[in-house]
Amino acid sequence: MLLAIIVGHEAVKPGVKAAFPIDCHEYEFNKNLAVDIYRYARESNIDCRIFLRDGIGRSGVSNLVNAWIEDGLACSIELHLNAFDRWTRGTETLYIGHNLESRRLAESVQLNMVKVFRSSGVSKQNRGIKLLDELSRGYLNMRDIKCPSCLVEPVFADNLDEAQLLQSKRLEYARGLVSSAIEFLNNTGRLK
Repeated sequence: MLLAIIVGHEAVKPGVKAAFPIDCHEYEFNKNLAVDIYRYARESNIDCRIFLRDGIGRSGVSNLVNAWIEDGLACSIELHLNAFDRWTRGTETLYIGHNLESRRLAESVQLNMVKVFRSSGVSKQNRGIKLLDELSRGYLNMRDIKCPSCLVEPVFADNLDEAQLLQSKRLEYARGLVSSAIEFLNNTGRLK
């Protein structure tokens, strides 16, 4: 079983700036988070790799992921953080419709993320899973990847409460993403 972790954005275009205590751009936060995910995946006997867009862009990452997974039982999760107006909150997972298995992966990921963040006792909005069309931001990130894939937006990182929640639940969040991938890949394997 293979898990591709894609870090959204690039060092030169690092995405949204998260509020304190994260206090860095989403690229930096997710690059560090990817290492935690990698470690938990390896402990669970999942072959995992981290993919960065630096210098190669979206198509370069898609090519690398596709070459790595070949015909293996695989899925990919792209890491992001949301931002809007410093007050909006919630967790959502995005997927595209060319691969119906991507919806199943998105459902598993969303369920686990919500479970992790609600366990804090903080009121957390479940914004659900969202199907992206060709005009949606994020669509091109997943379009050419040849395994089920989703893009996660765990919090609105410009919201102070959400940034604090993510920082406090960071390792549980990483474990939850690995658990989602294992659950999805085990179920996919049974369907084949």
